[in-house]
Amino acid sequence: MRFRQLISGIPTGKLKAMLVSMAAEQGLAVVAVDPAYTSLWGGQHWQKPLATARRKMSRHDAAGIAIGRRALGHPVRDGVSLLERS
Repeated sequence: MRFRQLISGIPTGKLKAMLVSMAAEQGLAVVAVDPAYTSLWGGQHWQKPLATARRKMSRHDAAGIAIGRRALGHPVRDGVSLLERS
């Protein structure tokens, strides 16, 4: 059975509980972050500053930066102007 098929058959509450339990067993913390607008803001504020000639950055890669910043308690946009100056 494929992983996606396996996951799609599990109710979301049960899946969340399993993931939190598995993370706790490994000593990892799980931080819930509201993903609203992260693709939009990530693309707008992080895609261009983090892209290089060798590394292409998709809007969804940049959304991961926005989600990570939210999880750490930082604003999505803070620090972008410093990267653009480099």
